Amino acid sequence: MKEGFVSFVARKKSGQPSFDEYQTMDHAVRIQARQEFVKEFADEVGKLVPEANIDFLNWLSGAVYFSLPENQAEENASKIAEYIKCEVRKESPAPVKVIE
Repeated sequence: MKEGFVSFVARKKSGQPSFDEYQTMDHAVRIQARQEFVKEFADEVGKLVPEANIDFLNWLSGAVYFSLPENQAEENASKIAEYIKCEVRKESPAPVKVIE
């Protein structure tokens, strides 16, 4: 069985997190799977969601990140998970500390 999960994450475009930039993130979908299935999952997502672009593929950790148009990460994470029969997990970005 192809074990893994799909998650959607808020991801900063660049630089270190700051409170002002926290609301201006683009969106990404991450697929986490066993190493032998990462490439296959990435190919399947490319067919299912043509507007998804692979940002990063890590063979060792079994993760692949896709960038998606604004506000489509959650919708597409569900579609992808259903297609490759995985669960969806919601992740949040790293906590932002506000220094007063």
